[in-house]
Amino acid sequence: MLAFLQESSSQIPAWLQETEAWATIFQGFLTPILIATGGAFAWYKFFRQGEHERKLQPTISGVVGAQDGTIYLQARVFAENTGQVSVALNGGAAALQVSTRSKGDTDWALYSTERVFTIQGYVQPGETLTDQVWIEIPNNGKVAIKMELIVVTGGETAGWVTTEVVNLIARGDNAVTESEGS
Repeated sequence: MLAFLQESSSQIPAWLQETEAWATIFQGFLTPILIATGGAFAWYKFFRQGEHERKLQPTISGVVGAQDGTIYLQARVFAENTGQVSVALNGGAAALQVSTRSKGDTDWALYSTERVFTIQGYVQPGETLTDQVWIEIPNNGKVAIKMELIVVTGGETAGWVTTEVVNLIARGDNAVTESEGS
């Protein structure tokens, strides 16, 4: 009974049967090419563009003031996760190093190292961590302060560093705007 309800293939025009055959051949040829192209694109996005890599953008901002022979440094540090994967911080291996330089010195003298981001364990994609540090430095001829924000990720020796130097001699606004590192 079912055979009577179906149309026979002789009622389909030959040109349409030929077109269908060519379309099937074309589809069979094109499908593996498109799958390979998609795989190559995925490989490029994942490995070559580093979509899986950890990416942090450390930033320093702050204000410096001096009074009664003391330099007051109020520093704010930021770490923004600009990548697409979360970044594990290495158990408090984030620090703000403050160095000073006196008139006539040829190198920086490390004054203090302050741990930052001690509470946070992870930085999620798009999240920005922030912390503040207050340091009082005796002003015995200091001409500049260097702040270095160092962030190390969990289980790795690689990390991110950003540096900002504040001139204490220059008159005017000594507000440190933003210093971005890599």
